[in-house]
Amino acid sequence: MEKVQPIKNIHDIERIKLHLKESNKRNYLLFVIGINTGIKSNQILNLKLKDVVDNNYDIRQYIDIENKKYFINKVISQAIKEFIVNKNLDLDSYLFESQKSNLPINRSHLYRILNKAVNECNIDIHIGNETLRKTFGYHYYYKTRDIKYLKEIFNKASKKTLLEYLDIEDDFVECKEFFL
Repeated sequence: MEKVQPIKNIHDIERIKLHLKESNKRNYLLFVIGINTGIKSNQILNLKLKDVVDNNYDIRQYIDIENKKYFINKVISQAIKEFIVNKNLDLDSYLFESQKSNLPINRSHLYRILNKAVNECNIDIHIGNETLRKTFGYHYYYKTRDIKYLKEIFNKASKKTLLEYLDIEDDFVECKEFFL
């Protein structure tokens, strides 16, 4: 069984975002929340509108899940606005509601959405439901090097297990010009 990978190439992420934005706003929002927060896929699928907007339908600053706060950045905020415009959604509605019921889509549906998007964008990676979360962690690590935060949200005990999970093989950064 192949290990699920993060989407490491920023260009690939942008291609998937553009593809999803043009084809399905719900799936675009799902993708954007996943790659920008690190929230577990089953928790994303169970988000309700009231988790991302207040009673006045203004976008919240954070998504609060199990006493962990996940920042709603500009990209997520814009995706939420585009998704809810011209929709008459109740605050208790699931964000990622199935077309067949009032329940959220399930993990196998999420897998099909991701797999289809990757295939249609001709991206060659082993994708799975944890790809969104791993993509967030991978890029967050390289931008911030904030091991403490990542260990907390990914529930990893050591830096080594975290980097293995995020498919980061070589953490060594060579500095040729350093001297004191």
